[in-house]
Amino acid sequence: MAALIVGGIIVVRTARGTCGFCIFCGEPAKRLPTLTDEDQKHITQYFKKVEGRSVIPGTVIVCKSCNRINDNKISAHTIHGTAMQCKSCAKAFHLKDSMCCPICGVCYRWQSFPEFGGFRFLVPYRKDKNANQSPGE
Repeated sequence: MAALIVGGIIVVRTARGTCGFCIFCGEPAKRLPTLTDEDQKHITQYFKKVEGRSVIPGTVIVCKSCNRINDNKISAHTIHGTAMQCKSCAKAFHLKDSMCCPICGVCYRWQSFPEFGGFRFLVPYRKDKNANQSPGE
């Protein structure tokens, strides 16, 4: 009986387009293909224009409550914090410890981009030169 209930919850979540809960604010999150065409376009354009890469739509999770984009470089919470793959050197580290990669020193911050639907992306920047400098400057 419990398996049927769990299965029912999974079906309901899938039918509503949710894929669990945001790892940052705890609200329901959705996969990129379930969003409006406009939202999908904003998010995929960000990755192409700013990060110079394509993403697999099924690996991008979006929280419309906090507008954070959780792409395939950020994984779910672990006991040590949120695991992340550095966008510069590709080494894994935990965001709980620092917002900087311990291997290459690239730091990250959440930044909202109005031109990309106001979504918030985890953006790399180099802390060693000027911590107040915006990414891309």
